[in-house]
Amino acid sequence: MILFRDHLRKARQEGRGQKDLALGILITGDEEGGGHKGAKEALKSIRTDFCIALDGGNVRKIVTKEKGVLRLRLISKGKAAHGSRPWLGENAIEKLFEDYQIIKTFFRDEAPEHWNKTINFSIVNAGKSANQVPDLAEALFDVRYTENDDVDALVKQLRAKIKGEIVVEMSEPLFLAGESPYLDLLLDIATGATLGFEHGRAMRVF
Repeated sequence: MILFRDHLRKARQEGRGQKDLALGILITGDEEGGGHKGAKEALKSIRTDFCIALDGGNVRKIVTKEKGVLRLRLISKGKAAHGSRPWLGENAIEKLFEDYQIIKTFFRDEAPEHWNKTINFSIVNAGKSANQVPDLAEALFDVRYTENDDVDALVKQLRAKIKGEIVVEMSEPLFLAGESPYLDLLLDIATGATLGFEHGRAMRVF
């Protein structure tokens, strides 16, 4: 912001305006929601040769790739019964956790610095009463994947192995910056900085 301010001041002193600048700044406020109504909409009318996304990174690490996001909902159905006669029902929670144990086998933390697909069991909704066998259980999973993963194939494999239903709630692609002469220039200017990756969100260039 300071860099933008200083360039704008200089331009105005020379009789020029904001449109004459070789750089700009875009501020949005919906990153936690995916940026669909902020940056995504703004980029429909903005074009640039090079962009730096300042989002949690630092000047020592320039992030040029980030994992993609896959949000999955697991739905398990059972049969309701009174809690005093569980043998008359089918517990959807138990079926959900059985499926989760199978799903976990598809995720191995083996790559250096954890650059492999991961899964986080984040939300579970099930049961209405302590004296009732639940007939429905749902769980939400946050999957992060790399360029080495085929998420369509993964979902297909999961569906073939489990008893419940898997619904894809959201799918966001990987971020891969690619090559750019401006990136080389940035590395020259940012003394000591190196290229790297992040599992979530960070300072990015593209």
